[in-house]
Amino acid sequence: MTDNTKDFPSNLLEPYGIEVKNADDFIADSIDLSPSRAIAAVREMRTRLNNPAKTSAQLLLDMEKEGLTNTADQLRDSTSLF
Repeated sequence: MTDNTKDFPSNLLEPYGIEVKNADDFIADSIDLSPSRAIAAVREMRTRLNNPAKTSAQLLLDMEKEGLTNTADQLRDSTSLF
């Protein structure tokens, strides 16, 4: 996982079966693999935020501001769970 994908040309990595992913795609794929575990991890992360405390909606907005738009989109329907 890297946000510096330009330094990892896919034509050089392909023979090794390596795919470059940015952070947003990596996290979104991880959520797809195990939604319940991902939501539990996000819930734990959010509860640790206490200076200031954040609602689920605020956390999603922060994710989007940091470029994690796919991740926020995937989690948006589950805000009641975290």
